Amino acid sequence: MRKDYIHFVREIYSYCDENIGEKVLFPAFMNLWDENGEASYISRKDLAVLTSKIISRLLNKDKKKKREKILRVIHSNYKLHDAYGFYKIRSHKNLMHYTDLTEKKMKLLKL
Repeated sequence: MRKDYIHFVREIYSYCDENIGEKVLFPAFMNLWDENGEASYISRKDLAVLTSKIISRLLNKDKKKKREKILRVIHSNYKLHDAYGFYKIRSHKNLMHYTDLTEKKMKLLKL
């Protein structure tokens, strides 16, 4: 599970790096787990909890780690609560620093 979790975090970070300025629904982040066909052993509920923990880190600013807010919540015009979280990816420094070593590690994680 740990290897899959690390890979999932990297998928979300890469998605944020590649889609700056875009608006995205919460399920789009959950679907990043499914891209490699690894979702067979995790329930949708557990995946939602896992995804929300990662998203909450991207929503909050951390001065100690010099981390900026990556996502901003977009609220609907209705007073009712939204069924899914809706976010805008803010301009930021790259979350994933790609090097040859990073690429090798990613290939190993996919095995």
